[in-house]
Amino acid sequence: MYHLVNGNWSEWTGWSSCTVTCSGGIETRSRTCDNPKPNYGGANCTGNTSEIHECNTETCPPVNGNWSAWSNWSQCSITCSDGGGNQTRFRTCTNPKPDWGGLNCTEEDTETQEGCNNIPCPSNGNWFTCTSWSQCSITCSDGGGNQPRFRYCTNPEPQWGGLICTGNIKETEQSCNNFACPIKQFYGLREQSSRSGALKFKMSLNALDRAKLQLRLM
Repeated sequence: MYHLVNGNWSEWTGWSSCTVTCSGGIETRSRTCDNPKPNYGGANCTGNTSEIHECNTETCPPVNGNWSAWSNWSQCSITCSDGGGNQTRFRTCTNPKPDWGGLNCTEEDTETQEGCNNIPCPSNGNWFTCTSWSQCSITCSDGGGNQPRFRYCTNPEPQWGGLICTGNIKETEQSCNNFACPIKQFYGLREQSSRSGALKFKMSLNALDRAKLQLRLM
């Protein structure tokens, strides 16, 4: 036959560490209903399983603030420039924080340095205006000659890793002096001029003969 077993408290544990070192904290202790446990319908323990107690109630002394270490320098504000960009770094007044009326940190929490990425920016090339058409390759021809013109990647030239111009330096040639040369026509005129002179000379001889004949008859 079973008998009712009412529960009973164990001994209290020791007090825990105080939550703060000064200006009032708490510490706790606990117990369990296992001395013995309630069984066979016996009553449970009555009361609290834990107790809270105030501790370290004396006022803390002032704690002055102190700076943490500087952070790393930030990324430069620009990637390239003739004059360079800026970088910043920070620190915090947390080593330790000021507390209980202690003094705050003095001086600045931010520093800036200039001159980062002080390198010229890439400059892409651009075409300069085409030159005038060059002199024709021939002075005359039944088919014509050619005359090219050029452009140069100098407006500006590519620098510091900039892209070169795309396209051709030499522009498609255009036809020029597409007319027949006057060589044959020149010889024809010379031949015609020679014939005309001979005729004039012959006519002069005939006139001279007639004059001589007239003298004889007189």
